[in-house]
Amino acid sequence: MPASRIAAVGLAFLLAVGVAACGGDDGGEGGDSGGSGEAVSAEAYAADVCGAMQDWVTGIQERTESLTESFQSGDPQEGKDLLSNLLSEMSAQTGDLVGAVEDAGVPDVDGGEEAADSLVTAFEEVQGILDDAQQDIEELPTDPQAFQQGAAQLGPTLQEALSSVGSSIEAPDSQELKDAFENEESCSAIP
Repeated sequence: MPASRIAAVGLAFLLAVGVAACGGDDGGEGGDSGGSGEAVSAEAYAADVCGAMQDWVTGIQERTESLTESFQSGDPQEGKDLLSNLLSEMSAQTGDLVGAVEDAGVPDVDGGEEAADSLVTAFEEVQGILDDAQQDIEELPTDPQAFQQGAAQLGPTLQEALSSVGSSIEAPDSQELKDAFENEESCSAIP
């Protein structure tokens, strides 16, 4: 999967969280990279990974929209609670994504194991970033002005962290795997 697409998904998520913050089940720790280790075709791998990513993006968008609609009062404590719950749910969903990417197996191409490990590691890093951000939100002050300033500062920090994850993913060495991701319809549907 192109690193730019993962970075774009992360940035879209961050923009949504930043907008929600300014508008006034436990995810686990991930797992071992490589999943079941079952060799699968590049096409099957791309379909499984991108299908899981589509579900992940849709879930994030739905949760973010729900947060934006629910945060009406402008009460900082309510905002902290809503953002913390949102990040907790997103972390859990990211844990599900890690599991789905692991379950996708290993693409049966040169460098397939490295590509699979790279994606698993990247999403585990995203989950860690979400967990850290949740802690940062819980530490925000409840004074309305200080809360708004603190929440506004979290958006760029999260954006930078997720961008670094996306940019750290190297394109797979295998042209077959690159082609599989480019030709997979569910991959092109990811924002």
